[in-house]
Amino acid sequence: MTSPTWDANDDRLMDELKAAVTEAGQVPADVVAAARAAFIWRTVDEELEFLTLTFDSAEETALVRGAFGSGSRMLAFEAQGLNIEVEITGEHLVGQLLPPQLGHVRVSTPDGNVVDAAADEAGCFLLARPPAGPLRLGCETAQARFVTEWMPI
Repeated sequence: MTSPTWDANDDRLMDELKAAVTEAGQVPADVVAAARAAFIWRTVDEELEFLTLTFDSAEETALVRGAFGSGSRMLAFEAQGLNIEVEITGEHLVGQLLPPQLGHVRVSTPDGNVVDAAADEAGCFLLARPPAGPLRLGCETAQARFVTEWMPI
């Protein structure tokens, strides 16, 4: 408002409010986008169920000669009503949703790189392997949305 005091005149108050809103100008597009993104995340904990890592072949040390397979890594995740098995090879992430069902699988990295694919009716999916470093696996089915904790590959 431009005047330091208000004298109980409603018309004058409305003029002051109109001037304040007019002077504010338009909100920059990047600020609006950031506000919308923050608003979307307000219920993320209630909407996502965490997938728990139940098997990681990198943790297995029982092999006498050499590493597991030919550089591939097997991971298994479990959540209520869903298991996901993933093999990380040199170029791909190959996996399956169990029980078999349609879904959408996404791999995210901390730098914002996202690779996603659809799981077919057999629950199978194929993704390009993201660069080495932490990743997070997410899955959306008709029943729920799931996500893993960040893990190194």
